[in-house]
Amino acid sequence: MPEGRLLRDTLSDDMKERVQAFEARCADLMKKFDRRVIIHTEKTVQKLQDGKIIKRYGKIFEWLKAPDPTHNYDNARERHQEGTGSWFLTGQDFLEWKERPGSLLWVHGIPGCGKTILCSSAIKDITVRCKGDSSAAIGYFFFDSRDAQEGLQQHEGFIRSLIKQFALQCSVIPDALVQLYGEGYSWPSLKYLQDTLRNILAQFTHAYVIADSLDECSDNSAIPDQSSERTRVLNWMKDLTCWQEFTRNVHVLITSRKELSIERALQSLKAVEVCMEGDPVRRDIQEYIDNKLLTDGQLRFWKGKAKEIRAKVMEMSDGMFRLAVLQLDEIRSCRTARDLQERLENLPHSLHETYDRILSKLSERDLQMALTFLRWLSFSARPLKLDELAEVTGVDFESKPFPRFYPDLRYNPDIILIVCSSLIVTSSDGEAKLAHFSVKQYLDSSSLAQGIGFDISEKASHSLIAQTCIAYLLQFDSTEVLSKEILKDFPFALYAAQYWPIHARSGPSDNADALQTLIDVLFLADSDGAFIAWVRLYDLDGQPGFDMERTPKGSRFYYAALAGLPEILLALLERGADINARGGAYGNAVGAASAMGHKRVVRLLLEKGADKDGHNGTALYMAASRGYEDIVRLLLEKSADVPAKEEEVGNALRIAALYGHETIVRLLLEKAAGADRQEYIDRALEAAVSRHHEDIERLLREHGAERNIHGRPYGGARQVVSSSSSGWTTELPARGADVDMQGEMYG
Repeated sequence: MPEGRLLRDTLSDDMKERVQAFEARCADLMKKFDRRVIIHTEKTVQKLQDGKIIKRYGKIFEWLKAPDPTHNYDNARERHQEGTGSWFLTGQDFLEWKERPGSLLWVHGIPGCGKTILCSSAIKDITVRCKGDSSAAIGYFFFDSRDAQEGLQQHEGFIRSLIKQFALQCSVIPDALVQLYGEGYSWPSLKYLQDTLRNILAQFTHAYVIADSLDECSDNSAIPDQSSERTRVLNWMKDLTCWQEFTRNVHVLITSRKELSIERALQSLKAVEVCMEGDPVRRDIQEYIDNKLLTDGQLRFWKGKAKEIRAKVMEMSDGMFRLAVLQLDEIRSCRTARDLQERLENLPHSLHETYDRILSKLSERDLQMALTFLRWLSFSARPLKLDELAEVTGVDFESKPFPRFYPDLRYNPDIILIVCSSLIVTSSDGEAKLAHFSVKQYLDSSSLAQGIGFDISEKASHSLIAQTCIAYLLQFDSTEVLSKEILKDFPFALYAAQYWPIHARSGPSDNADALQTLIDVLFLADSDGAFIAWVRLYDLDGQPGFDMERTPKGSRFYYAALAGLPEILLALLERGADINARGGAYGNAVGAASAMGHKRVVRLLLEKGADKDGHNGTALYMAASRGYEDIVRLLLEKSADVPAKEEEVGNALRIAALYGHETIVRLLLEKAAGADRQEYIDRALEAAVSRHHEDIERLLREHGAERNIHGRPYGGARQVVSSSSSGWTTELPARGADVDMQGEMYG
C-alpha cells in the first residue's frame, strides 16, 4: 500500500474531510487555471492568425469599425461551471441545428437563468467544429445594453462585427469586403453592409451565426417602426431566411428573453424553440451550488449545513442562476450559525430585492460613491477602465465658485470593486461594467428609489457627468501643465475632453445653471489655457488624440457651434464675435453645426444672420451627406430669401443620393434648377446606382435622369465624382452602368 494512503488512514475524520476539501479546492483551481490557459492560448493563436490578415488589410478593418464581442465571450467562459450546459450541447435540437443548413434555433428563458453562459458554450462547441475545416466558419455577437460600446446595442454594429469575423476566416480577404472599402472612404449604407455580409457568407459550406441577448438590442415598443434597432435585426433575420444561400449553408442561433416582439418574429420564421427552464436548468444550478459548497473556503465552513443551504438556495433561486450566485454571496458573509439560520430564512426573493440589500449595507459615504460609479457605468459614452472611474471621485461639487478637481480626493481603483460588490465586474483588460443586465434594469426602474430612496435619472446623470468632465479639464488651466506624462498621471483626461459635449447636450434644463457655469469658465475666461488644453487633448474638429503642439483651427465661437452650445454662442456674439468668421474643417460656425447635426444651433445662427452658404456650400453639403433632414429644410427655407447656388444644391443632391437619404433627395430635387440641372441629376443617379439605392434611382429617373449620356464633359461611369468646391472626393465605380461609355473630355 502506498505510503501516502497509510498516512491518510491515520488521520482523524475531521482532518480527512479537510484534506478532501483541500484536494477538491486544488482541483477546482487547477480547472480554472487550465481554462484560463486554454482561453489565453486560443486567443493568442487567433490573434496571430488574424494579425497576418489585419497586417495586410489593416486599413480596411480599421475603416470597418466593427465592435469587438470577444470580451463578452471571455467573461462568460470564465464564469462557466464545468459540467453545466451539456444537456443543451448533446440535445437533439442543437445537434440537428449544427448539421442542418437553413435552420434557426431560438433559446429563451427568464432573466438570470444563464442564457449568456449557455450561448458561450455553444460558441465554443461550434468554434471547435470549425477548426481545421476551411469550409466552415462562425460569427458571434453579444448584444449588451450594459456596455457603453454603442455598437453592441445596434443592428449595424452586429452586421459589421459579423463581416469582420467571417472575413478573417476566409483564405483570402473577400472581394466583397475589398469592394465595399474601395467604393469610398465614407460610411456605407446598411443595405450595402448586409449585401456584403451575404456575399461573404456564401463562400462557406457551413456559416454559423450566433447572437446572444437579442432582448438587449434597443427597442422602443411604443413606436415599433423601422427606427427600432431590434426591429432592424428581426427584419434582417426575415430577409436572411429568404436568401437562397440560407438554406444551403447558414445556421442561426439566437438567445433572448421571451419578449412578444421577438417571439412573434421568430415564430413566424419557424424557429425551433428551446426553453431554459425545468430540470435541466435546475441540475445545472445544483451543480454550481455543490461545487461552491465544496471548494469555496468560506462556504465550506458550513459543511454540516450543506444540504440545508443547497435546498434553500435551490428553492429561492427558482431557476435563476444569477439569483443563486447572489444568494451564495449572502451566505458567504455569515459569521455564526445563528447568522446562517437567519440568512437562510430571509433570502431575497428577486434580483431587485438582492440589489437593495447590497446597497443598504453600505455606509452613507460608500453608498454615495457606489451610486456615483453605477451612474457612470450606466451612462458613460464608452466603456471605462477602473483607473478612469476612480478619477471621477476627485471632483468636489461643494467647491466654490464652481466644482474643482482635487487629486487627493481620488479613490483607490481597487476599492471600487469592494464598494460595489456584486454589482460591477471587470474584464481582463480592466474595463468595468455592470455585472448583469438586471442591474441596469434595477437602476432604470423605480425599485432603486423605493428601496434606498435614490433616483438615477438619465438626464440628471448626464448633467453631473458633464460637470465632472469639465471640472477635471479645468485643472489644466495652463498649456504648460500638459506633458507626455499627462495621460498616465490623469487617465480620465481623454474621456473628459472627448465626451463632455455629448453629456452636456443630454442634460436637463432644470440643472442647467450648474453646468452652464462650468462651460462659461471653459469658453469665456480671459485666459485661454484650459480651452487650448482641451483642444490638445481631443480636437472635435476632426483631429482626435493628444497632441501637445496642436492649436485650434477655429475660434472659440466656431468650437461652441461644433459642440452644440447655443448659450455660449449668444454670449460670444454679445462680446463681438464674428458670426461668419472663416476657419476650421467645416469653414465656419454654421458649417460646423450643420456637419454635427445641431439643429438648434443652426437655427440660431441663421436667425442671427449667418451666411447659409458658409464655405462654398459646406453647410448644405454636410447636412445632406449625414442625413440631417431637419437641417437641410432649415437651410433650404433660408433660400426662399436668398436663393441657393445651383452648384451648392447639385453637390448636396449627389451626396444625398450616394448615402441613400431619399427624403433629402426629394427636397433637393425641388430646388434643383438652372442650366446644369440635368448634369447634377445625372451625377446623383450615378451615385445612387453605385450603392444600389433603387428607390432613389427610380425617383431620379422620374425627374429626368439618364444613366449614360454622350457628349457631357465628365467622362464615363467610373469618373471620380468630386466636390471641387467643398474639398470632398469619393470614388464611385457604378455597378451595372456602361463603364466604357466615354465623354468628350475624357474620351
